[in-house]
Amino acid sequence: MLLFKSISRGLVLTGVILTSIGLSACGFTPLYGQQNNNTHVLAALDSISIARIPDHVGQMMRLELQHRLSPKASNRAAQYQLNVTLSEGIASLAVDQSAFVTRSNLNLTGTYKLVRLSDNAVILSGNARTVASYNILSSDFATITAQANARKLAVVDVAKIVQTHIAAHFKTTARPTVRKNMSNKGPGGEIDYGYPN
Repeated sequence: MLLFKSISRGLVLTGVILTSIGLSACGFTPLYGQQNNNTHVLAALDSISIARIPDHVGQMMRLELQHRLSPKASNRAAQYQLNVTLSEGIASLAVDQSAFVTRSNLNLTGTYKLVRLSDNAVILSGNARTVASYNILSSDFATITAQANARKLAVVDVAKIVQTHIAAHFKTTARPTVRKNMSNKGPGGEIDYGYPN
């Protein structure tokens, strides 16, 4: 038994090490990592202004997005505006023998557009969808509370998806700046990088 446990632990440790090596070899980096090449993503997220979203669920979504995109609530000048429209639907999921609905799905869809304020160009758009289930209880108050909790979970999920899409956009569209030192030009006008000919 002890031999089996030690072998199992060894296999798990080997798997973790191999996975780590594989991820680093393929160039995997955390989306919100603190490396120098990700600071521009955090700065871009921090420069997004979120337009007003109608209704109470819209207010919840706006607050959640503000918390996720700019958690420190800095006074950075806005360079982008995020416009979000929400649509919500409720569908019956389970019905008992007396034809009474016992469980429902709350479907929440957020359609978003990220606008660059300098030229009003839409640089990113898409949809974020999620489903949150809740029980239909004999007490109306309990059912309303369960539905409200499901709505909160759905808002958080949609906000996470939107945040991830926007962060991925800024990460993939950023181009590293290459500085050319003009003093290193060779006699033919070519740039001398210091490598032997």
